[in-house]
Amino acid sequence: MKESEILPTKYADMPDQIVAGEGLWKGRLLKFDRLKSTNEWAMEHLDFCRNGDVVWAVRQTTGRGRLSRSWLAPDDRGLTLSVVMTGLKQDETVPVLGQIAALAVRDTLEEYSIYGRLKWPNDVLVNGRKIAGILAEVDFDRNSVVLGIGVNVNMSEDDMESARLARSATSMLIEGGRAFDIDSVRECFISELERAVEYVVLDGTSHVADVWARYDWLAGCMVEIRGTMGTARGKYAGLDGRGRLRVIDGQGRERVFWAGDVEKIVLGR
Repeated sequence: MKESEILPTKYADMPDQIVAGEGLWKGRLLKFDRLKSTNEWAMEHLDFCRNGDVVWAVRQTTGRGRLSRSWLAPDDRGLTLSVVMTGLKQDETVPVLGQIAALAVRDTLEEYSIYGRLKWPNDVLVNGRKIAGILAEVDFDRNSVVLGIGVNVNMSEDDMESARLARSATSMLIEGGRAFDIDSVRECFISELERAVEYVVLDGTSHVADVWARYDWLAGCMVEIRGTMGTARGKYAGLDGRGRLRVIDGQGRERVFWAGDVEKIVLGR
C-alpha cells in the first residue's frame, strides 16, 4: 500500500505524492502539484513532518522570501522547496543554516558549470543578479527549522521582464544557455545540503565564514546595511563565526548585524 493511502485523515491538504528516501537524510519527498508556499505548509504541519522531509511544489503561487517579499515561481520552471530539520543546536547551527544552504546552492550550480557568488545574508548571485534565495523559519517550541529554498532554473528573459526582474534576477537557463532537468537539480541540491549540514554538525560552524569568504560578492567593498540594529555605512569586513555581518564604520568601530539588507556603495554617487 502506498504511504499516501494511509495518511491521517485530520489533514485536509495532503501532498499529491509522497516518495520515501528522496528527502534529506533519506527522509520523505512531499510533492505538491500546486501550493501557496512550501514554507507556510511545512510550518503549519510540523506535527506531520519528520526530520529530513522535503516539501516540494511544482507550482508555488504565493512564495515568500525574506522581509515578506514574494518569490517568482512559474509552472515547473523553478525549484521551490522547504526542508524540515529538527533537533539542531539552536545557539550554534541554526543561526548559520541560511548561509549553509546558500553554499549548498552555489555548489549545486557549479555542478552545472554555473558559478555563483554569495551575498549576505543568504542570497546567491550570478553576474550580479539573483538566482536563488533562502528563507529560514524556526519553531522554538518544536525545536524545528524550516529552510525554504528558491532557485530560478528554467525562467527565460521574458519571464524576468514580465515580472520586472530583468535587471535584478537571472536563472540557470539564462546563464547556462540551455534548459535543465528540475528533478536532477533538486536531487543535486539535497545531496549538497546534506553534506554541508553534516560537516557543520560534526565540526562546528567556525569554518562557514571562511568558506563564504571565497565566494563573497561584497568582499573589499564599502557597504550600507539597514538592519534591526539601525543603519551603518562603512567597510565590509565579512562574516563572523555566528553568521553575522561585520562592518567597520567611519569611526573605525566594528558593528555586527544579525539581519538586514546590505548593498554596495557606489563611490561618486
